[in-house]
Amino acid sequence: TAHLISKYRPRCPILCVTREAVTARQAQVYRAIIAIHFTDEKKSDFMEDVKTRIDYAINFGKKKEILSNGNIIITVTGSRPGKGGTDTIRVINVQ
Repeated sequence: TAHLISKYRPRCPILCVTREAVTARQAQVYRAIIAIHFTDEKKSDFMEDVKTRIDYAINFGKKKEILSNGNIIITVTGSRPGKGGTDTIRVINVQ
């Protein structure tokens, strides 16, 4: 999904959080994508796991000074695990 968003050349960085090392390496070649290989333990509840990865990306962005409190971010995720499940877009205010 991140590479499809990259195709539209957004002015902002795209943080791509993935558990797959191969996906993280491949994402590095696309414009504006900052790939994050997420290695924390997978949660049993998928939506809780997604929230954990979003929080991780926000903290990563703050640490790298890409994000700050008050910024608005767009998340693109899936509601079920696996490929082809991207069906959710959310607008989040960074706190």
